Amino acid sequence: MITDGPDSPMCGKATVRTHPTEEAIGLIWVFIGDREPHPLSDQLPEELVDPPAFAVGGRIQDRGGDWRLYAENGFDEDHAKYLHRTSYWRIFKMRPTWNKVHIERHGRWIYRIEDERHWEADFPGLGHWSNDRWWKIKPKQQRGKLLGNTGGSKKSDPYIEGQGFAGFASLSLPGVLRIAYPQFIHYEFYVPIEAGRTKYVGVMVQFKSGLQRAGFYLKYLGGIRWLFHGNFSSQDHWMVENTDAPPERLYRPDISLIEWRRLVEEGNPFDPAVPVEVNAADETEER
Repeated sequence: MITDGPDSPMCGKATVRTHPTEEAIGLIWVFIGDREPHPLSDQLPEELVDPPAFAVGGRIQDRGGDWRLYAENGFDEDHAKYLHRTSYWRIFKMRPTWNKVHIERHGRWIYRIEDERHWEADFPGLGHWSNDRWWKIKPKQQRGKLLGNTGGSKKSDPYIEGQGFAGFASLSLPGVLRIAYPQFIHYEFYVPIEAGRTKYVGVMVQFKSGLQRAGFYLKYLGGIRWLFHGNFSSQDHWMVENTDAPPERLYRPDISLIEWRRLVEEGNPFDPAVPVEVNAADETEER
C-alpha cells in the first residue's frame, strides 16, 4: 500500500499472487504455471543467452487469432511473396518468384532450408513472371546460402554469421520464430491469452555498441519501427485474424506448415515428460 505509507493498516490484509520473473534482452519474462519453472536460458534462442552488446526495438500487442497460426504464418515459405508485396518495408526490394525448400530439425528448432531460388520464370499459359522493376533494389547474391530473403548483403554481422544457422528462418516451441537477416535478427514470441487471442511480442535485435548502437535507435525510432513492426507486421495480423481454416488445401511450399504442426503434436519440450528429438546429423556429431 505505497500511497498509504509503510504503517498502513492494510498491510498484511491483502495479498496478490506472485510469479517467477527474469529479465533478458530488455524484457521482463514471467512464468505462469503450477510447476517449478525451468530456467529462462533454456527457452530463449541460444544466441540471446549471453550476447555481446546489442540494441533492441520491438512491439508488444494483443491480437486476434490463434498463436499457432501466427507461428505458421511467420514460418511459411510463400506468404511474404504475396502478403507483403505492398508493404513499405519490402516494396523497393526485389523478391524471388518461387523457391523450393525442405525442413530440417536441429535440436528443438526446425529450419526452413532453401534448395532452389528463382528470381523469374516462364509459366505455361501465363507467360513470363518476375518481381524485377527498374526502381527495385537488385539482389546482391543470386545463388547460395544467404541470410534474409531478398538477396543477402555484401557484409553480414560477424556474431550473426558465426551462429551457423542452418537456414535464415527457424521456429521452435513454445512459439518462438527467428528470422536472421545480415545485420539483425527478428524474433516473434507468441503467447496464448485465450482461444482466438494472442499476445504478440516482436523484437528486432542488432548486435552493435557505441555509435553504431546509437545509430540503430535513431533509425529504428525514426522509421523502422513504423515500417517493420507497424505496416509490415500489421499485414500478418490481418491475415491471421481473418484466417478461417479448416477446410484448407495445401501445396508443395506448405511443407513448412506441416512440419510445424508435427512439432506441436510432440508437446511441450520443457515438460520433463516430453523428450526432445535430435536429428540424424546431431546424433552423428555426438558419436
